Amino acid sequence: MIYEYKTKASDENKANYVKGTTPSYYLGKYKGITVIDFIHDFELHHNLASAVEYIARAGKKDDEKQDIEKAINHLKMYLDYLKLKLW
Repeated sequence: MIYEYKTKASDENKANYVKGTTPSYYLGKYKGITVIDFIHDFELHHNLASAVEYIARAGKKDDEKQDIEKAINHLKMYLDYLKLKLW
């Protein structure tokens, strides 16, 4: 499988992001950091970003086991991308 790699969040996505509309399961408990702000700050690849989102919300929105399985799936897809990139 070939995955598109982007190092920066698109300007369109940033423009559409409105602070204050983040669901509580994507908001840090102590510092109030949103998952989307973390992802943008670290300029994460789509699959890494999705894994972070599922890990952050694990057990808060849907079934915890299902969220962890989805995160693992996205990490496996990223590993596939890295393997193809190195060839």
